[in-house]
Amino acid sequence: MRDDRSRWPMAQHADQRTRMFDGLSIEVWEPSQAFLITGPKPFLQQFSPLTWPEPAQPKAGRLTLSLRRDRVLVLGDLGMATGVTADGRSLISDMSGGFIFVRLEGVEALTVLQSGCALDPCEPSASVLRLWHGFEAMIFSEGEQAFAIGVEAPWFDGLWSRLVTEAELRLL
Repeated sequence: MRDDRSRWPMAQHADQRTRMFDGLSIEVWEPSQAFLITGPKPFLQQFSPLTWPEPAQPKAGRLTLSLRRDRVLVLGDLGMATGVTADGRSLISDMSGGFIFVRLEGVEALTVLQSGCALDPCEPSASVLRLWHGFEAMIFSEGEQAFAIGVEAPWFDGLWSRLVTEAELRLL
């Protein structure tokens, strides 16, 4: 297969891992492990999946994000074997290295996120998935003025560039 990487410019800001603005800090966060679990809702409930806008509270060193009614993403140590479960109704896939997140903290964090999609902290949702400026992103709360947004690793450079650009437009 031909390598065409040299034909595409590197995404703007992709070499920076932390940026500070007035009222906002953004920092890259890469979970050490990630597991995608697909199965029936009763099986998934044991992982206590996080929905919007409840604040993230990692349990036993892991955080579980609700993606769809039959799918969760576990960030951190799962403590279970990957593959098909014993009952044959669920599948656990090791997706470590497949997702990258950005933490946004400060009074302007929600404003920057709201620039790309409708995001209301008073309107609950069963999923953390959103379409943010065209990226299928996972957005969740980490506290009153702290949020995280994540995408599949191949889309990260574009997400980072867009986040920095939105912050610059609003805060510089």
